[in-house]
Amino acid sequence: MSIEYDQQEFMNEYVNRQNRVISELTARNLLLETRLSMAEKKIQELVGEDEKVDGGTFGEEEKE
Repeated sequence: MSIEYDQQEFMNEYVNRQNRVISELTARNLLLETRLSMAEKKIQELVGEDEKVDGGTFGEEEKE
């Protein structure tokens, strides 16, 4: 085997693995987005359409 062939084989394997990971992450992302959407709908059903849910903050609030 030549060095060029080894490099080409390496790059092909790298791209194949990268494509598999991207596909898996895309599928996982779609799954999580779907679950989140369903949870948000359920919360709206429980709370009611008129009331808004305060999700809180993720840091210190600024004092006004």
